[in-house]
Amino acid sequence: RGVSQNDFLDHLEPPIAVYQDDAYLSTVTQAGVPVFEVQRAEVLRGPQDTLFGRNATGGLIHFNSNQPTDTPDGYVDLTFADDLWGKVEGAVGGPLGPTLSARVAATISSREGYGENASGGRKLGADHYVAGRMILAFRPVEDIQADLTLRYIKNFDGTGSPFHFSPTIPDADGLGRFVRPTENPYNTCNGCGPAFYEGYLQKKPYKGSYSTAGHYEREVFGATIKLSKDFGALQLESITDYQHLTKDTYEDSDATPLPIATNAHTQKLDHFTQELRLIGETGRLKWTTGSYFFLQDTSTSTEYELFGGLRA
Repeated sequence: RGVSQNDFLDHLEPPIAVYQDDAYLSTVTQAGVPVFEVQRAEVLRGPQDTLFGRNATGGLIHFNSNQPTDTPDGYVDLTFADDLWGKVEGAVGGPLGPTLSARVAATISSREGYGENASGGRKLGADHYVAGRMILAFRPVEDIQADLTLRYIKNFDGTGSPFHFSPTIPDADGLGRFVRPTENPYNTCNGCGPAFYEGYLQKKPYKGSYSTAGHYEREVFGATIKLSKDFGALQLESITDYQHLTKDTYEDSDATPLPIATNAHTQKLDHFTQELRLIGETGRLKWTTGSYFFLQDTSTSTEYELFGGLRA
């Protein structure tokens, strides 16, 4: 629908909203969550501002997790692939009493990267994380429901994204084009740019030469309480959510073996939402009304280091 977000700063909200178990993931950093133990995924086209939650001008994606069951169940899945990638996912759930049931799910994933560094060292794009979720469902009486969802994610020992460098020169129309392997417009070397470096993009898309592999770390905690009361013709729902996030990244952004430009991003975020919904049905008319409160306190820092020492 032409609704997009070109800016990648950590504190910005994506125009296509992402929800997880009725919890709004308000920033780009929050929205990149591991998807596991999913019951269903809902995709709604936009605009949804007045129909579903907040900031859904381009639509939304809602991930719904498997809920606690009345009978014990569980599973374990193992996945292995190339690039030294492996993943373990499992869950167990069932009743804890006549009115209380629970479900606990967890996953751990490890991938050592896919971007080869010709300068040596670790591959880029390495991604390692653990994630867990616990859901408690309380049903004291038939018309009252109370659900508590606790979420935790930790990304650790990751490396930066594999940027690629390919030298360009102006063409006859003043527009840019790639330098051909046999050209030397900067009097450096064939196929090279002004930094005496030949980009690997023309030959090997998953290989480059970097001054550092960088690092990526993120930790997220979230808690959601959902209360529901059925009055017959009316249904009242309350959704309270809190999230805390920290992030630290560092990567080579010039895609050359020279320390021309590196960048570091840090973020700390606290996020609270409170939503009330009143849902009714009168004859052939179905209606929804409610209120929504959103409070976010975030601190972000972006630092660029130029030529191994100058900072911006």
